[in-house]
Amino acid sequence: MRASRGMGPILPSKMPGKKIIKRKDNPDDVAVYAKGGEAKFIQKAIKKPGALRAELGVAKGEKIPAKKLAKAAKAPGKLGQRARFAQTLAKLNKPKRMAEGGSVKDECYSKVKARYKVFPSAYASGAIAKCRKVGAKNWGNKGGRS
Repeated sequence: MRASRGMGPILPSKMPGKKIIKRKDNPDDVAVYAKGGEAKFIQKAIKKPGALRAELGVAKGEKIPAKKLAKAAKAPGKLGQRARFAQTLAKLNKPKRMAEGGSVKDECYSKVKARYKVFPSAYASGAIAKCRKVGAKNWGNKGGRS
């Protein structure tokens, strides 16, 4: 340990005590931290399937109306928790959209954005148009070689 400021070395009896923090999980278990995490973690998060549907009084085959779900999300307790979780899960399945234009971010958009340093630009916009014309699978491949 470094000596104290101008007062010589610190005596071992005056050293601050060690605080040991014991981990509750096993740090050697890397399966939890692996890419993708635990398999089917969302299915495990739903403890009681159908509980929200039963509380809202919606039949099993029918879809829960968005207004009813939004009203339930404001409620306290388990009903509110389940409704907010249902809203989050509904967002996961929707395709991503651009902020202003509203067009879907397709494969051409992703390919062109990865290739061009300045994005958006006139060159990138032209490249997206060309990509959509020939198809994402064919765009960017050197043609005429067999």
